[in-house]
Amino acid sequence: MEVGYSPATAKTPQKLTNSQGFKELCDELGLTDNLIVTALVDDIKSKPGNRKPELELASKIKGHLKDNPGGPTFNQINIFNDDQSKNVAERLTGRSIVDDSYSIEEASG
Repeated sequence: MEVGYSPATAKTPQKLTNSQGFKELCDELGLTDNLIVTALVDDIKSKPGNRKPELELASKIKGHLKDNPGGPTFNQINIFNDDQSKNVAERLTGRSIVDDSYSIEEASG
């Protein structure tokens, strides 16, 4: 904020850094995509060993890897028997399911 940016920009700098104007200014000042990629490739090639941080940075620059500020994510798979499926369907629909041949496919259709 000492350089004149608003408190909102200080809290969410990506609104500024992701803007077209900011990217154009970086290019004008010499911080081009080509410079970044060339320097990164040179760094990776010049140093043997574990280059994980540099490769992650390169992947982020190329848009192949995104930061996950919310922390790790996971997929959850729930497996239900017929009675459990019926109970879940009744709760979701708010209706009583009396047909024993009820299936999840019917509920989502």
